[in-house]
Amino acid sequence: MGQPGQLMSYEQTTHCPYLQAVIYEALRRHPVAPGPLQREVPEGGLQAAGYFVPLGVVVGTPAWVINRLPEIWGDEPDAIRPERWLDKPESVRCSNTSLPLAQEPGVV
Repeated sequence: MGQPGQLMSYEQTTHCPYLQAVIYEALRRHPVAPGPLQREVPEGGLQAAGYFVPLGVVVGTPAWVINRLPEIWGDEPDAIRPERWLDKPESVRCSNTSLPLAQEPGVV
């Protein structure tokens, strides 16, 4: 991988699964998006928490909240556990939920 004291290239870091897991876990615990991650409700609407939300309504939830849901992250969502990224899919129930890795805004 390189010599001690030398910086790794991006390409080299992609071959270090535990390093990648630590980075993902840090971003999950401390998301860079300060406000809600907004999405537009798609055709057909959305049923959420017992309410119907019609097409076109913009909805959002803060990344901090989603990144601590036990339904997604397991029994200890507040624990710092990089291994959850290596154990997929058992630990991380849905890779699309991985907010640190979200590519762009989209549809709910």
